[in-house]
Amino acid sequence: MKIKIIEHLKDWRFMFKLFSFTACALILGIGLIYAFFIDYWYVDPVKDGWKIAYPRLYNINVIMSFWSVQTNVLVLLWFGFALFKHNQEQKSKFTNIVSQTNITVYITVTMFLFWGAIVGNMLGQSMYDFKNNTTSDVVVTVLTHLFTPLLMIVYYVLNIGHHRVYWRWSWTIFIYPILYCIFSYVRAEILKADGIRPGYFIYAYPFLNFDQPLFGTSLALSNFVTIFGLASLMGVLCAAFSLLNNLFYKHNLKKGKLVLTTNQCQCLNCACQHCACLSQKRV
Repeated sequence: MKIKIIEHLKDWRFMFKLFSFTACALILGIGLIYAFFIDYWYVDPVKDGWKIAYPRLYNINVIMSFWSVQTNVLVLLWFGFALFKHNQEQKSKFTNIVSQTNITVYITVTMFLFWGAIVGNMLGQSMYDFKNNTTSDVVVTVLTHLFTPLLMIVYYVLNIGHHRVYWRWSWTIFIYPILYCIFSYVRAEILKADGIRPGYFIYAYPFLNFDQPLFGTSLALSNFVTIFGLASLMGVLCAAFSLLNNLFYKHNLKKGKLVLTTNQCQCLNCACQHCACLSQKRV
């Protein structure tokens, strides 16, 4: 057991996952403490307590409705399970290369939204005003929208080409976004049925409000176009990550740098493209 622990500590992949999991947990943990109990980022118990019942719980409701927070939780869970399943990630549907690619895409979109907010703020048209938010809110926002995505992207790039991404699983990139849209719609309907008024984060993002066009007068030309654009972005990113990964996979295979372990196949330094291992089914 001690020997195995020592081996793990010498493995940079294990240490990277350990560092990333710890960093993500600290960022989310500290952020939630400040959001719920210290700075009250969304609903202040003193100012808004008479308008919103259980304002601290409502802060939890609001913060957990954001795509950025949920994708940060996904990254935290991925690093945690990958740490627990070290060197066996491909045996789990949550940590295999397909899920890793999908979660990397989700958190990359989160990063793009952050940079979009920065550009919009510079142009005076951002939905996130850094000047009117607390220091803790700004710091945690930067970390969860920039630092956490970079951890996932860097780990993906450093491990690129070790496993093949099969295109037949590419449709899975849209599972979580669809579930998120359903969750956002159901949550909004419940809040409106409970009498929560607009202005109290019924919708995490304006384009999810189908009662009001994001711009112009047509829902079809605003909200749906925005959602379609984001879905297209995810599809493009998924294709880009998968293509890059498979390109390096083929290169590593030709150079004999891979050990193919699926179906009990061990082919160290096998550079032959016609090796029997290549005809075996690999997931």
